[in-house]
Amino acid sequence: FVYSLLMTERTVQVFQFDRGGVVYSRPVNIHQEAETFVKIILALSTADEGKLGFDTRIQWHGHYRYFCTAVDGGSKYMIYSPFNWGDRILRGKATKCWYTQNQDGEELLLKFAWRTPERGLEWEFLEKIAENPIPGVAEVVCRSQPSEMETVFSLRGGIGFADNGEEDVDNRQYYNFLQPYYGPSLRHAPSILVLLEAFRDIIQGNVSLAKRGIVHRDISPGNMLLNNRPDAHAGSRGILIDFDLAAFVDGQGKGPAASMKNGTRAFQSIKVLLEIGCHDHLDDLESSFYSLCWLAYTSE
Repeated sequence: FVYSLLMTERTVQVFQFDRGGVVYSRPVNIHQEAETFVKIILALSTADEGKLGFDTRIQWHGHYRYFCTAVDGGSKYMIYSPFNWGDRILRGKATKCWYTQNQDGEELLLKFAWRTPERGLEWEFLEKIAENPIPGVAEVVCRSQPSEMETVFSLRGGIGFADNGEEDVDNRQYYNFLQPYYGPSLRHAPSILVLLEAFRDIIQGNVSLAKRGIVHRDISPGNMLLNNRPDAHAGSRGILIDFDLAAFVDGQGKGPAASMKNGTRAFQSIKVLLEIGCHDHLDDLESSFYSLCWLAYTSE
């Protein structure tokens, strides 16, 4: 979150901007309530970075920036700013990704995001898959613990959301995890053969997901990566990532309701766009086909 002050010649107001919008104080008369005004200035001048809205797991040492975990003995991962991707949006999950390396020089991807309470945690699906690994599907190296997962509600000190008859605001939960850095998206494949080999392995991974009762629900070119790691082999030359919207299919083969709110619009299946029935593996397959078409039409 970020604090801001709105000052006039008579009053001051404190604003807190976060993933739920904004919460603000009443106007404080700086002449008649001088003591309160001084307290506000002192509070916003604190050296406690956590109270100012910073993520204290991000630390600086000289010119270098690190991500420090609360697990694995407090491991440090160096963050490289040249690789910096994220959603530049006011609402939503506000995904932010950083390229990092551990102390052994292994390349990793650090991901931060804000999820809605009704959605499962991304790593829950990946850890379930890791019980019997599927080639062509991303893995998790390290993840945030429940005690670290702040919510908008907790960051506001328990202040609830105003009920003004408008659309509800989600009480989003902040989480992060580390996964191997595999490589760029399929769009950057050096040849058609490499692209098709990677695409084939991703489709095979998706078939295995369907057999496990998992639907991805957000297949798009940006979530299909080339696997440039030294241990890449036939079956894992392409990697499917980003399980933010993934869901389990029940024992009767019934998945979540098809919704055009889930996924990347240009690559959603016709059934999802029309919100007919349940989202199943065939919708993911159709999204994969549209992704391949997009790669074919836009690549040189």
